Order: sequence, then structure tokens, then C-alpha cells
Amino acid sequence: SKAPLDFDNDINNLQIEEAEEHLPIIAKEAKYLISGFSISVDTSLYVLRRGKELGLITMFNPSPLVEGTEMPDLSFIDYLFINETEARIMMNLPKDRAAEDYIALAKEIRDVYHAENVIITLGEDGSVACTREGGFAVAAMKVEMVDQTGAGDGYMAAVTWRLSEGDNLKS
Repeated sequence: SKAPLDFDNDINNLQIEEAEEHLPIIAKEAKYLISGFSISVDTSLYVLRRGKELGLITMFNPSPLVEGTEMPDLSFIDYLFINETEARIMMNLPKDRAAEDYIALAKEIRDVYHAENVIITLGEDGSVACTREGGFAVAAMKVEMVDQTGAGDGYMAAVTWRLSEGDNLKS
């Protein structure tokens, strides 16, 4: 059985009351809202739900995603960014076995969790995505990796920037 989400409210994290106070102001100036589990789970999910209600485009990276975490319906998420390990966790697959078809896995995650777009990053193998129009792969740019810390956040930031410039996930 899966473990429930840990709805903690650590005093050092952004609190829901603070988010509620500032989100309407942010929504007047911003188009995109990005969040993840580096703040408390309940606050992150609340912020994204509320941001969607306010008309923002929601971008979600549920990292760090702990094995056994039970995720809720994510129909308020426009773009879900996960790595291959997180994809396996979400679908309760063995974490040490690579998926045979990551495009099919992204589609399954989209079907189960209802996020509008699901993007799975695959490190040096690029990424795959599943959108309303279907699934596709994107090749990685070859770079020399120095440290993988923050790679998912950097990838999400780059995609968000390209979307804000009028590109789509394929371009």
C-alpha cells in the first residue's frame, strides 16, 4: 500500500496563509506559477490549485518524491515535470528497472493523474512528453555534467522560458 502524503507545516516553509495573501498579487503580474515539494507538500499543492483558479499556467516538479507517496488527482497542473525515478514511483513500478517505453509511461501518468502535459526527463537520453496531441521524444543537448543538483529545476525553468516566448514543448 502507498504511504499518504505528509501534510506537514514546518515553520520554515511558506505557509498557506502567506501564499493566499500573495497569490492574487502574483496573478496580476505573472503568467506562470512553478512549485514543487521543496516546500511543504500541502502548501505546494494548495498554491498550484489556487494559482490555476486565478488563471495562472501551473508548472509542477514534485521533487523530492519519496517512494510510496500517493499523489492526488493533478487536473489543476498544466505541466508536470518528473524524472524517470519519479515516474516509476508515481506508477508504483520497481525503481531499479527502466521502463521499456517512456512515452507510454508518460501517457499512463497523464491518464491516471489528469495533468494536462506530462514531461519525463531522462538525463543524457533527453526527455519525453505526453500532451493532448500525443506523445513524443526530445533529444538532449550534449553537455559536460559537473553536478546534477537542480537539473530538473533548470530544465523546467528553460521549458517555461521557451513557452513564455511562444514555443511549444516540441520546439
